[in-house]
Amino acid sequence: MGNAKPLPGEQFYCTHLYDYDDILGETPYRKARRHGNTLLYLPQEVRDKVYQLAFNDNPTIFRFIGDKPYPGPPPLMLASRQMYCEVETCFIRNLKIVIETEEKLKQISAWLARRQTCDGFKQIRTVVFARFDMFRRVSRIVARDWWRDAYVYPDEMSQNLVADPHWLEEGAPDPPAVQFLKRCPNVSKLELGIELQQFLLTSHLFREFDCLLPAVIQLYDLQALVLISSLNDLKFHLRYHDGLKYENRFIYNLIGFIQQLPELHVHKVQLNGVWGLKEWLAGEFRKIGKGVEITGNYTSEKPYPLPFFP
Repeated sequence: MGNAKPLPGEQFYCTHLYDYDDILGETPYRKARRHGNTLLYLPQEVRDKVYQLAFNDNPTIFRFIGDKPYPGPPPLMLASRQMYCEVETCFIRNLKIVIETEEKLKQISAWLARRQTCDGFKQIRTVVFARFDMFRRVSRIVARDWWRDAYVYPDEMSQNLVADPHWLEEGAPDPPAVQFLKRCPNVSKLELGIELQQFLLTSHLFREFDCLLPAVIQLYDLQALVLISSLNDLKFHLRYHDGLKYENRFIYNLIGFIQQLPELHVHKVQLNGVWGLKEWLAGEFRKIGKGVEITGNYTSEKPYPLPFFP
């Protein structure tokens, strides 16, 4: 009996807490206790479940503030080098990456590139582009010329729902947002901020946003979204800001009017449908047999404003 081997369950845990001379007391768990870390002696599949439970279902908003990532790694990742490597995958998958400018996009790309152990780009699941301009595929000069024609020929331009090669620049690189998304093949949720004043035709009374969809088709590369096989949730944040009431009272009063009179069906449908953009994108997804939930809202704030530090 003295040479009897411990039962399978006793290999991990037994009642001999401190009698290390007894063979039943020397288990992997007891050895781990003496070294101060018992979690790493759990089987890998059990540890993975623990890591997943450590992060709730609500994604953590992640961005660069100045030149530093915020928030930093959670305490669980700082316990040891091995814990850092094992938890990093779950940590990145739980992030909602918020990108406000091209400079922030470069910072986040560099940060993800350094996450080589878990291949950071492949772990990203949720991305927010606060500025729609990061999808622009033509130069500012070309975009300015297109809008100049839209002001002169609004009826003609508003009917053009096919990209005209005349406006495309040969050999131009992909927009910054598209380049980033191509490196993130597992993105399932995407949010885009659209500043409405960029698409406003002030001289075209009651049809001020008729050129929004043609402008998106011609000047911006949303076609790239159709190629993201993992995408299943797309949301638009339509933004107007308080200063707009001084720059252009019509849009300010229009949205206020819609809020006060939701029964005004025509304008509300246009606003909810992002002036045809949602239906156009849904049609592009249907062409490849893919269903993506497309939603939208409007606000006076930027998507996910910066946190306040007292």
